[in-house]
Amino acid sequence: MTKSNHSMELQTTLKSRRLLFVGPKPPPIGGSPLTVQAMLEELALYPSVHVQLINTSPGLDVRKKMTGFNFEKVKRSLFVLPRFMLEIPYCDAVLVFANDLFAITLAPLLLFLSKIFHKPFYLKPVGAGLDLFINAQKKPLREYLLYVLRSTDGILTQTRLLKDDLNKMGCTRVHYLPGCRPLPAFTQASKQYSSELHLIF
Repeated sequence: MTKSNHSMELQTTLKSRRLLFVGPKPPPIGGSPLTVQAMLEELALYPSVHVQLINTSPGLDVRKKMTGFNFEKVKRSLFVLPRFMLEIPYCDAVLVFANDLFAITLAPLLLFLSKIFHKPFYLKPVGAGLDLFINAQKKPLREYLLYVLRSTDGILTQTRLLKDDLNKMGCTRVHYLPGCRPLPAFTQASKQYSSELHLIF
């Protein structure tokens, strides 16, 4: 096989890559929606990767109670599951953004479906307190959560601290993913002293 033929086959293979995202996209503006948006914008630069998004955002009406169990969450879950079952056979990998409650309720079901279809499943915890949430649960639920996390193909953490703590809990496939954008180059400004006080808030 010539080098050019190998390159063409590689490009053909790469073109077939399809990533299934489950996560919130703005609106509203927040940490997780902006992370999803940044990742989508970055992946759009690679024609070999096609992203299918199942949007879990509550939308603009952020006045609704978004913590704990409520009808709004149940309704969004009923929307996610059929879409996921429809898309999972045609994707190459799954990436799920999950807060603590999502990690207990819907993420295990999505993981189970991914295993049935032999698709790699990656979890992106929202925030950096998943370990604290797990430790706060009673032993049966704590063991269940750890079993789910250990069954994933990878966990992408926002902080090194969460990565280290999950490693200590027996989760070995944990990867540190601090952000999606490189820091822009900057130069050190010379110190200029002034009697005026400048604040940014």
